[in-house]
Amino acid sequence: MGFFDTDRWNEIWQTISRNRKRSIMTALGVFWGIFMLTVLLGAGMGLGRLFRAQLGDMSTNTLLIQPSQTSLPYKGMPKNRWWRMNNDDVENVRGLKEVQYASGVYWGGEIHCSYNERKGDYSLMGYMPDYQQINPQKIIYGRFINDVDMAQKRKVCVIGTQIQKDLFPGMEDPTGKVIKVNNSYFTIIGVMRRQSTAMSFSNVERTCKSVIFAKHLISPDDEKAAWCMATAEMFDKVMSLFWGIGFLTWIVGLGTLLAGIVGVSNIMLVLVKERTQEIGIRRALGAPPTAIISQILSESFILTFIAGVVGLTAAVGVLSVADSIYYQAVTVAQEGAEISWQISFGTGMLALFILVAGSLLAGVIPAYRALSIKAVDAIREE
Repeated sequence: MGFFDTDRWNEIWQTISRNRKRSIMTALGVFWGIFMLTVLLGAGMGLGRLFRAQLGDMSTNTLLIQPSQTSLPYKGMPKNRWWRMNNDDVENVRGLKEVQYASGVYWGGEIHCSYNERKGDYSLMGYMPDYQQINPQKIIYGRFINDVDMAQKRKVCVIGTQIQKDLFPGMEDPTGKVIKVNNSYFTIIGVMRRQSTAMSFSNVERTCKSVIFAKHLISPDDEKAAWCMATAEMFDKVMSLFWGIGFLTWIVGLGTLLAGIVGVSNIMLVLVKERTQEIGIRRALGAPPTAIISQILSESFILTFIAGVVGLTAAVGVLSVADSIYYQAVTVAQEGAEISWQISFGTGMLALFILVAGSLLAGVIPAYRALSIKAVDAIREE
């Protein structure tokens, strides 16, 4: 019988239909297995994409240094001394051969902003031009702070999308407008959408600290004089964590899928047992072993394939709903990153391949059980 022989597939369908309850329960096992595998993979991939979106285009070899209280006396200066960094420290660090970009960062807390009758309280952050190279933020309108602004001490600012919505409702581009910030007035030169709130740091810590400490008469051995973060290694650990989550997802999903495939093998063994006489008669009439094996494997394949495709389709549908919910609740409502929780096409094909391979393996034992049936013994069996 050929692969496209309609009589062959009608016979397969009749065989499965005669054991409808068993077939449905087995198909549900396969359905649930590939459904859970796909949903878990989508969730894992979505979390990974969310983490990478939080990083945005941020450099992963950056160092953050923040002044703290000294713990050692040095060159006549007492311990427990508080000190401050300034723009000269940034320029000294920028001059190091190990450093490509350097920027001061100022956390200004909550400030009051107003434009005409509209007003609100917002967080203030102070950046130098190089910060756009270190941790890029998406500029929607206008531009970022530049070196000319710094040199001429221009009273300009870049606002976020929330301020744009609150103070300039319905206005597409507010650049050029002047807003009141506490008791000062600043001209808007740009509107940005925050790409990342995270930071990551590397091992130029000692070199940078030595330059800064020398200027402020701080002992180079004072470990408490500055708070530093060097988390490039932490970044790698987080990425390793997501790799581990992905690996665990495959293990759990494949375990669930395997349970369904084992169920297929069991029902095929039952079907072979119930068709002992039929198989014996076929053997007596001269049916070759390949025909018997092909019949059993085809029945195993069609049962698993149909249930698997339905399960994969259902899982993709659930992930599509998750995409829509996330888009409305986070991307639109909170202006968050646009993240897809859907699996890739290659992952879906890999899952389907595993399913097909599993269905064929599930039919191997029943097929060889059918071959072991002797024609004479089968005909005698009641």
